[in-house]
Amino acid sequence: MNIGKKIAELREKYGLTRYKLSELSGVSQSALSEIERGIKQPTITTLENICKALNITLADFFAEKEPEIPPEVKSLINTVVRLSPTQIRLLDSFLKTFQPSKVIFLDDLPPEAVELFSIVKTLDSDKIKILLNIAKTFVRQEN
Repeated sequence: MNIGKKIAELREKYGLTRYKLSELSGVSQSALSEIERGIKQPTITTLENICKALNITLADFFAEKEPEIPPEVKSLINTVVRLSPTQIRLLDSFLKTFQPSKVIFLDDLPPEAVELFSIVKTLDSDKIKILLNIAKTFVRQEN
């Protein structure tokens, strides 16, 4: 396997410039260029950093067959690779809030709550604020 060629192919596949891959992986542009052209071979650490930046594992990198990734995940990956490091950290923090134990699905709610959500979706923000104040009044009365 030509490692440099594979890195270049993956970089181009994900729409990354050498500069962006360098920024995401912490590998200098000149080193990436030399690796992609076959002048140098990457160390395992360098290859791991490149793989992390491409959001793949070393196993995926060396696999003959590309792992099956659902289209919606591919779309997310293509969006994320264009974000700044700060934006990626913020997105990562946000996504971690979607742990299965913390996410409430409509199927888990009583029918009345589902109906309330469907009504609230149709309201403008002023009416939602009024409804929220009414709900807070009920909560205070119960406590």
